Amino acid sequence: MGHALLRRETDNVERLHAAFSASPVSDELDRIMTLLRGLCPPDTTIGFEFAGRLQVNIDVRKREDVLLIKALLPTIESGLFRNLALGNTPNRAFFHRITAEVAR
Repeated sequence: MGHALLRRETDNVERLHAAFSASPVSDELDRIMTLLRGLCPPDTTIGFEFAGRLQVNIDVRKREDVLLIKALLPTIESGLFRNLALGNTPNRAFFHRITAEVAR
């Protein structure tokens, strides 16, 4: 009987894993990441944070890239990114951070 119970639990785990393989949230974040990757230099670090609102952090090395990205972000998808802020990148002395709210 124990073997049959183990097999049923394994079946349930497999089914649950398959049920969660597609995610609209992950798909949307991937789409946004693709937009940003096309805009930013190759060595850019891009990350998302969520604390009541979705925010993107874009870390670049060159000041010129900061200015270009800051100018272009508000034009993407009619204001997908808003409330831009500039600052230092934590624990990365030679990088600059652009932070923006994602309006989705």
